Amino acid sequence: MPKKLPPHLPPPVCNIADHKKWLRLKLILASAAFGLLAGLSGASILLGWIWPGYGGTDVWTVTEQNRSALSKVQLEEKIAKEIQERIFSVYARATAFNSDSYLKKSDKLGEGVAISSDGWLAMYLPDYNGVYKN
Repeated sequence: MPKKLPPHLPPPVCNIADHKKWLRLKLILASAAFGLLAGLSGASILLGWIWPGYGGTDVWTVTEQNRSALSKVQLEEKIAKEIQERIFSVYARATAFNSDSYLKKSDKLGEGVAISSDGWLAMYLPDYNGVYKN
């Protein structure tokens, strides 16, 4: 027996239960596809770590060779330059003369190493008495 509809309403176009079932099915299929894609990419990365020569070419060795392409002398010069940029001479005070500051050799405390770009400085001072605040 067909379901009676009020005369002022149009006939139903679709069943709401079937529509919600198809929406759920689409969501499950999309989730499964994204999960499969994530699983395959993770498995390929793991396979590359365990067996790097599987694809026919050894990509990991090529990138390693490019990284160590600098000669030992060039590498030592680069490291020495970076270290020299971080070493500073630390003075207890500066003497002002006509808006210029001068540093006396007698006010030198020692050499310091910059730890970060925030202004932190590490310094070994053998005769430290605890009165330096800056």
